[in-house]
Amino acid sequence: MPSIHPASPWPTCLASIVVLQLCSCQTAPPIASPPPPNYSDAVPLPAGDYTYGTAIVESVNAEPLTAGPTRAQLTIRGLLNDGATTIHQVEQTKTPDGFVITITTARLKSAVATLALVPFERIVTLDLSAVRSGPCQIRVNDVRTTIMVP
Repeated sequence: MPSIHPASPWPTCLASIVVLQLCSCQTAPPIASPPPPNYSDAVPLPAGDYTYGTAIVESVNAEPLTAGPTRAQLTIRGLLNDGATTIHQVEQTKTPDGFVITITTARLKSAVATLALVPFERIVTLDLSAVRSGPCQIRVNDVRTTIMVP
């Protein structure tokens, strides 16, 4: 009676290694460094096709600055939709009763990222010298706050 030898596991093992190597050859998206804490200009974006939106703002804290001319510092906290979304622009617009600040986001359409919300914090300084004394309304995307101008 001829002896039966089990098939060698090596071909299967080698095939598994080759498949794992091929799967791990994908390049990860570059890790973006956080923008500087004080800015209100557009952040330059690399070339590509982007989707633009507005940031989810959770809170706005306005504090008057005591040194120098009449100014206020806003601490804005919120969320970005995913790991591939960045803050593109923080734009200030003066209104008759205060300020409107719009935080615009950008996301490369071809980007692959986690679907987890990403927290952010931005510091914005407002020049209140041209604002009349009394309450100053500040709106950041959909969140409103008021600061008293002396």
